[in-house]
Amino acid sequence: MKISPKYLLSITAAIAVLISLTGCKSKDAGIIEFTKWEYKTPEESKFSPLGAEEFTHLEKHVENQKGYLTIKTTFQVPKSLKKENLSLYIGELQIAGKIFVNGTRIGIFGSFPPKEFYSGKAAKSFSIPKNILLQNKQNELQILMWCNGKCNISNAIYIGEQKNTDMKALENRFIMSDINLLFTVAFLLISLLYFLLYIKWHKEKEYLWYALTNLATTFYLFPYYQSSVPWLTQNGGWLLYNKLFSGIAALLTAYFATSFIREFLSQKDKPIVTTIRLCLLASASVWILSITTYKEYVKYLPVLYSRHLPCASCKQIHNNKEAC
Repeated sequence: MKISPKYLLSITAAIAVLISLTGCKSKDAGIIEFTKWEYKTPEESKFSPLGAEEFTHLEKHVENQKGYLTIKTTFQVPKSLKKENLSLYIGELQIAGKIFVNGTRIGIFGSFPPKEFYSGKAAKSFSIPKNILLQNKQNELQILMWCNGKCNISNAIYIGEQKNTDMKALENRFIMSDINLLFTVAFLLISLLYFLLYIKWHKEKEYLWYALTNLATTFYLFPYYQSSVPWLTQNGGWLLYNKLFSGIAALLTAYFATSFIREFLSQKDKPIVTTIRLCLLASASVWILSITTYKEYVKYLPVLYSRHLPCASCKQIHNNKEAC
């Protein structure tokens, strides 16, 4: 007796529809937005203008794309918000950042060297104590950022009532992180189910490959739900973390998925094809592990994907005579 994966695809499609329905956005009233930004590195003596369109690639302002960068802006609290408890909302920040209002630190994203780490894709809301805000005067917001190959901050950054920004951050975390954790649990349960089916019907190799595909996917998804389980990343290294989950886990998922499809279609590989595929997987994994800096990892991973993943998946499905 075989259990077809098409039922699992139907469930996945239904969940995707639910996700799309949760994506509706509401505009917050009574917020303080920032229009003028400046930046400075430790080596520079004064701040320079910074456009919001540069937020996605702030590393270009740092020598060798590695080091500290300070960005700042000013704001004034309007009359409508003077009696309210205020918080700063930031959609995302990579790799790490310390947030200051009028020189007082109100929060932190990620962690700085020597244990640098990214806190995940979820937004955060940072409470601003009333006693540090200047009334009827300009206040200063500064963010000290750590850059290493990547350095970015979301354009979704503003000050609003704490109850609203806290709720907005929770909504964002559900969409950007919690729901991926739910997917991961589902993939893990599916993997366990198909491992059990393979034990019972060990001749059905597609059960094994499908179980391994789902298991590898749970590791690949980890960066997408790490905001929901921050305690799992407290003792790891940022570079090794990316190598294992964004790099090798992606290669394993592609390899297992290809093997499942070929087995499901009753396509049998010749020994030479199997050997080549395993060699490609091994060589790509070794290459990833040999990278010594995060800057190199960011630079070369797309090249690795473009060369290895198509060879590991597409061409062999329709042609059993040629190897990549």
